[in-house]
Amino acid sequence: MNEKFVNTLSILHKTASVVEATNFLNEEVSADIKAQGGITPLHFNENYKVLKLLIGRGADVNASRDDGQTPLHIQNDSKIVQLLIDNGANVNALNMYGDTPLHLSETLEKVKLLVSNGADINILNEDNELPDDCYGEDMESQNMINFLVSMRD
Repeated sequence: MNEKFVNTLSILHKTASVVEATNFLNEEVSADIKAQGGITPLHFNENYKVLKLLIGRGADVNASRDDGQTPLHIQNDSKIVQLLIDNGANVNALNMYGDTPLHLSETLEKVKLLVSNGADINILNEDNELPDDCYGEDMESQNMINFLVSMRD
């Protein structure tokens, strides 16, 4: 049944229903079923309860997509980020461009969670950029930059 979803997203990638996810898993579908690009449900699904179920059923919190990104690179919800970290996600995992989850963070809360759990704020990616060099110019990004700069002082 896993091969059926190689080029498309499965129910586990999209569902917000724990019951639906449980039923699907009970059909002997892997919690790490991959869609095109190596996307697992932990990369795509944003429902905390479903992700917690998947992790409980053996989903790999450090599974890499084809571009090397782990769920921690992609997920930005603080509750999900903490769930991933609590279950062994590597806060310094590198994607194919040398970016860590800190380089790709979109919220100050995620940045703080990563740093408080050991993320290296001085890792350079392949473009020789620190995490804060990768952030935008909006207020949230400025807050993230200010936080990381203050951590270096």
